[in-house]
Amino acid sequence: MTDVAKLFPLYSELYSLIKDEEETHMNWSIASSKINALSTEKMELIYALILCYFIKENHVIPDKKRFVPYKGKLMDGNHGVLFHINQIPIRLQMILSKFLEYV
Repeated sequence: MTDVAKLFPLYSELYSLIKDEEETHMNWSIASSKINALSTEKMELIYALILCYFIKENHVIPDKKRFVPYKGKLMDGNHGVLFHINQIPIRLQMILSKFLEYV
């Protein structure tokens, strides 16, 4: 299988920043307000980070066109994805938090 982290350097960079940190949950109230203010392109990067993490952890590339990891739900009209923080792994929360620090 292709190493998706090599194909998506942003993931590799963010993962390297958090890999040695103690696991901490994302402050969802702060994160959600930041996410809601992002451009469509940056929201797509967040989804790409989520998908990359899923692929790396599960060693599988999903083949479903409408696949949404971590029990995310497609919004009406396929305009975004809704995730519940308790479904997102802690390490992924840390990657997303680090991303939000830089955008």
